[in-house]
Amino acid sequence: MTELSDLISRKRIRYELGESTMPKKYRDFCLRVIDDVSLTPSININTPKEDFRDWIIDNWTTTVYDGIDYGLETMVVNAKKDMNDVVDRDETVDYISEILKEGLLNVLDTYEAELW
Repeated sequence: MTELSDLISRKRIRYELGESTMPKKYRDFCLRVIDDVSLTPSININTPKEDFRDWIIDNWTTTVYDGIDYGLETMVVNAKKDMNDVVDRDETVDYISEILKEGLLNVLDTYEAELW
């Protein structure tokens, strides 16, 4: 399956070749190569969903795990919350949840808006 970005770049190359002063036989050869998908390299661009999934897999231990660890240390060790107390436990869960949400939203903010 041909990617939209691949078609755009092919279209741009065809335009540039058409505007060039390259001899016709060479230009025709280049156009044949461009038109033959099997002869032109293309890259596989991840969708934002795939990229985000890969980020979660690659960064779980260093980012998410550390966020949970930080939340537990802050709420349980430093604030001396009692994990047997329902209110303290709920406050700890809320605190860790906010840390994780903020981190994941920060990752999503790094994505640029798509112009499709």
